[in-house]
Amino acid sequence: MISRNSLIVIQQHNKICLCTSTAGRFFVLMVSLNSEQQERREGMNIVVIGAGSLGMLLTAKLASYCKRIELVTRTQAQADALLAEGIQVKDQIDERNLQPNPEFIISSYENPAYDNRLADVPDYVLLTVKQFAIDDSFIRNVAARLGKTSKLICFQNGTGHVERLITQISSDQIYLAITTEGAKRISATTVQHTGHGITYMGPSKPNSAPSEIKDLCNLLKSAGFRAETSNRIITKVWNKLVINSVINPLTAILRVKNGQLIQSEHSIQVMRNLYAEALKVAQAESISLSEDLWEQIVEVCERTAANHSSMLQDVLAGRSTEINWINGALLTIGDKHHLALPVNQTVYHLVKTMDTS
Repeated sequence: MISRNSLIVIQQHNKICLCTSTAGRFFVLMVSLNSEQQERREGMNIVVIGAGSLGMLLTAKLASYCKRIELVTRTQAQADALLAEGIQVKDQIDERNLQPNPEFIISSYENPAYDNRLADVPDYVLLTVKQFAIDDSFIRNVAARLGKTSKLICFQNGTGHVERLITQISSDQIYLAITTEGAKRISATTVQHTGHGITYMGPSKPNSAPSEIKDLCNLLKSAGFRAETSNRIITKVWNKLVINSVINPLTAILRVKNGQLIQSEHSIQVMRNLYAEALKVAQAESISLSEDLWEQIVEVCERTAANHSSMLQDVLAGRSTEINWINGALLTIGDKHHLALPVNQTVYHLVKTMDTS
């Protein structure tokens, strides 16, 4: 029996009893598992930390394929809402509501009663919070969740988080992930899957093999995601950093969808200027970017034409952006190499005028 934040899950043979308490009322739901689901439940323990759009999407899709999955929210208010309503996923392709498996644990690290020692040691911890959430206190909390064999998969945009994480977590346990899955948070309990993409994962430590996360890759595939392991994940992270540095700040400043950027010769010229500066930074760092990276940027704008970038979503919602770890990261690295990046500097300061951080 597992008890956590007003949620009790009792599993007996091929049945699950899910008990929740909300507003003084007690609810019990009995769910029978078929043999295929039962076999899957004997698999991995997964913890997802961060209940934004990507965190909710991953939790909902993976729930049926795990022995146990826990979603950790930042606020107790969101945890309470999820306990009452579950996670609603709206898929753009077939307009279906995708429901998670009834057995998943909801908790919040804002709750003083939250006790990491009650949790099973996870096989994987999926870190889906924004860069600015990763401070010393947060890292201590994450480190407390990890066992010796647990692996931490980081889905952050930009750079700099690994350097902070390794102050308290072994680099051997840290893996990087980049994804082009499109997701938009509609409410505290609802996420819209706005576009299907691909997820790459690999070790943060240079010259390490990605084979140890093959089972997670297969799990993502079972849940309907395209996923691959990569031994060139650093290059892929930098490719995405450059793509984000070109698209995200301009959509946030101009308040336009991704596809609108390539409809104006003037915005295209600014994009090219940002891209050229990013290439100089990568070259100074001896990073080999994809030769067709500019074409990839244009393709992203075309493929996600109707999407709002994550940075634009943050600005419109009055949230802090990740500009410090995208264009700001390029500026920091550029300073180290005495590079002038005037276009990146301009868009950085323009976004910071709208940033709540």
